[in-house]
Amino acid sequence: GYGAGVPGLVLAAEAFRRNGETERQRFAEGLIDSAVKQMLTMQDECGGVITMTNELIDDGIGKGPMSNPRGSYDNNQIGEWMRALNYVALYYREVPEKTDFVKNLNDVCRKAGDFIVQYSLRESDGIDGVLRHVGINMTRPEDKRISIYHQEGRQCDVYQPRALAGLGYTAYTLLRFGQEVPANWWPMFDATGAGVDKKRKANGWCAL
Repeated sequence: GYGAGVPGLVLAAEAFRRNGETERQRFAEGLIDSAVKQMLTMQDECGGVITMTNELIDDGIGKGPMSNPRGSYDNNQIGEWMRALNYVALYYREVPEKTDFVKNLNDVCRKAGDFIVQYSLRESDGIDGVLRHVGINMTRPEDKRISIYHQEGRQCDVYQPRALAGLGYTAYTLLRFGQEVPANWWPMFDATGAGVDKKRKANGWCAL
């Protein structure tokens, strides 16, 4: 929800700002700030981000699924979380009173990106260091923490672009703020681009 909703709120706030609709802009910004406050609680110390929180259900109020267990992550959902926060950081980049707020967003997204890169790179079609769509369960023994996503009975990277987008948006945002992109991200971008290109069919479709 946040991955789709927050960028939409940011685009709305920017439209209101450009049109001089201050009251609507401030209302949208209030929703953005409230969402970001909740999103930041989803990240653990390791850098991983749980997919869903549901505090009412956790407290026994209402019906539905509980919050995801801590220590179990999906890198495509982490990427969606990162992308949304980068929209917010870019929106507030020229607002002086938001300087510390934005710096924190840059820091948590870099931390999440480092987590993805640390655990998600695998060989693919003879190319080493390719970003894969993986589940990461830090509560399991080290040799059983990583599981490559399966769909329709086979390993599948159909949601890999979400993880890649999170890393790409974070790299772009860091550069816009004059910060360095972690050095080990660049080989990942190159290898993943080559891996995806290798899966591209003659008609332009990509069989992830």
